[in-house]
This record gives sequence, structure tokens and C-alpha cells, in this order.
Amino acid sequence: MLKLGIIKYLNVYPVYEFLLENCDFCNFVFDEPSKLNLMLRNGKIDISPSSSIEYLRYKDNYELVENFSISSRQKVMSVILALNKEINKIEENDIIYLSPSSSTSNALLKIIFFEFFKVMPKFSEFEYNDFKNLNQLLIGDNALKLYLQKEKISNFYIYDLAEIWYNYTKLPFVFALWIGNKENLKKKKEFLEVFKKILRKANRSYKIPQKYKNFKKEEIELYFQNIDYEFNDKHKKSLNLFFELLKKWNLI
Repeated sequence: MLKLGIIKYLNVYPVYEFLLENCDFCNFVFDEPSKLNLMLRNGKIDISPSSSIEYLRYKDNYELVENFSISSRQKVMSVILALNKEINKIEENDIIYLSPSSSTSNALLKIIFFEFFKVMPKFSEFEYNDFKNLNQLLIGDNALKLYLQKEKISNFYIYDLAEIWYNYTKLPFVFALWIGNKENLKKKKEFLEVFKKILRKANRSYKIPQKYKNFKKEEIELYFQNIDYEFNDKHKKSLNLFFELLKKWNLI
């Protein structure tokens, strides 16, 4: 059997649905990206769509399962920064609250400020949930819901991190890759080869869900216009640039 990590967000849901129906040797483990990263690193799961920064930090421990990713095209809508003032007015004494759920998004946020906006605000690991007065990074379904309501919000500003990255680099942003724990997979080669075939079908044959939690059909369709599961030369160029900036700012 393969222990398969699954991120509990809409962007993985169509692929997960396909795998659930077609991979009878997969045991599914659901959790947030940061927790799945740790489980994969420690060998408690075999394969997972895992944060790109996890792969970059511990390349020797992992192997790419297939050339697939979870990436943005231009914007992503589910990785957002909510600010109580415009982003170009953030100063060094401002506090930005990071997400406990995504190391990649936290690092991307720092690069955006350090490299693109040339400012070093203070970052807090403490999760802050008071939307009356905040500067906070949000990811996943909650972030998507807030982004979809942004036109109705007047008391703070919403920024899409992938869109900022694209505006400065003209590249998609790679949030996650399908990777496996090398040591675990040595013992499960027969399952791995079959799983690769199923994953290829999943990434090419998935259906956009018509229903998901409390999202409307048109909201789901809009979201998937911005999600990209490929990992081609542009994605690799973007990932390499991200890696170079991580090294430049001592974030790796």
C-alpha cells in the first residue's frame, strides 16, 4: 500500500476524487501542507503534493513522482495578503502575521517585500484572526472565500501573492510538487509505477467539481481557470528563480 498525503483544499480536490476512485492501493492522509511536509520528511507518508520549498530544502530526501505541480497561471486567489493599508505603504515597523499552514507562501511573502518592495517589515509566526485590524497571510479555502468577497470589503486591502509574483517575473508560481520519500519508495517500487500512471490520468482527466463546500459553481469554475497542474519549462524557470531568491535572502 502507498500512504498518500492529500491537502485539504479545493485546488487538490479534483485530482483526489480521481485517485479515490482509481487507486485501490492508496491510503489517504488528509492535512494542511506544512503538516504533510513534516510527515513526508519523517517517512510517515510515502507521497504527497508537497510545498515547493520543502522539495528545495531537502532535495536529497525526495524524488519527483511526476512532472506535475500545483501552480498559478497568473493569479491564484487562494494565497492572499490582507492588509489594513496599501501594500506599498507598509513600513519596517509594521507587523505581518504569517500562515502556520504553508512554508512556501510565507517565504514567497517575504521575498515579495524584500526583493520587490524593498522593505523589511516584522513577521510574526503567531496566527492572527481579527479581521478588523490586521496584516495577515491567508491560504486555502478560507483565503479563496475572502478573495471572492473582496469587492464588498472596504476596511482592508486584499492582495494575491501569485499575481504579484507574476507582475514582477512574468512567470507562474509553483506552490507544490508531487514528491515522494526516497527511502520509502525504494521498498514500494511496484506500487509507485502503477501510481504514476494513475496520477498522469488524474491530472489530464479530472473534472472540475460542480459542488464544493459553500462555494458556488461559477466561483469554482473561476478558480480553476487560474490553477495549473503542469510542470513545464516556465514552471521550472520560476522554481529556480524562487530558489535563487530564497538563497539571496537566507530563507532556504
